[in-house]
Amino acid sequence: MTNALLSTETCAVTAQKGLVTSWTLAGSATAYAGTLTTTDGYSLTASLTMKLPSSTATGGLKTCEEAACVIGTCVETYDSAGVVVASTVTDDGNLAVCHWFLIAASANAGTVTTVSGTTADYSVAYHMTATQWGTAGNALVGSGLATRGTVIGTTYGFTRTPATAPTPTYTAQAYTQFWYQPTYASTYASTALRRYNGGSGDADRVKAYCMMQQDIDSASTTFQTATAAVAATVGGTSGVVTLTGAQALATGAIAFGVAALAF
Repeated sequence: MTNALLSTETCAVTAQKGLVTSWTLAGSATAYAGTLTTTDGYSLTASLTMKLPSSTATGGLKTCEEAACVIGTCVETYDSAGVVVASTVTDDGNLAVCHWFLIAASANAGTVTTVSGTTADYSVAYHMTATQWGTAGNALVGSGLATRGTVIGTTYGFTRTPATAPTPTYTAQAYTQFWYQPTYASTYASTALRRYNGGSGDADRVKAYCMMQQDIDSASTTFQTATAAVAATVGGTSGVVTLTGAQALATGAIAFGVAALAF
């Protein structure tokens, strides 16, 4: 089922400020038959709608004409009481997931660039610990902003749509990032990718943040501006959304409901 995380928030519908974002939780009634050993067929798709960016607007120290930039959405985990999950909680792994789109330094607004050494990795997703995320994302600064955390990659079947980098610039459209969720574990290491639960009665809660277009070349070690990460307020309760979906998995080794996280 699709969960709207950032929808009609001002930041999400304004170019340079953020992206309209949703997560779709889905599951298979049988175990995934591919080569992955980390999933039971339960997947997550993030859909992010790009507005036409600018080469001169930035939330950092430089414009995107002067330096490489990113724009994206970060999603923070909350407990069943609607409170940010504590760093000491052991039945939870990453405190946040960030989805980034990479923008080259160019006077041509929204020029696409890719991860070094690749030709198609124009967008990335990272999961983070409490230290890496900070308070409301205030640890995401400077040159490490788009590489902070642990990348969600081929281990989890990560794919993006479109599969190849758009050229030469981003267009105003929806882009997706897909990955398989790990199998259930009763406890997670702080650096592990967690499994999101959309089950009935014990579903996870999340809050999304518009991560405005900003440079990743600055030497700053402090959060640039109060508007660099704007929390959702429209969906759910003050922007905290209860996840739904993927409730129909078969019982047994790939049981979802019984093995769901409850906090």
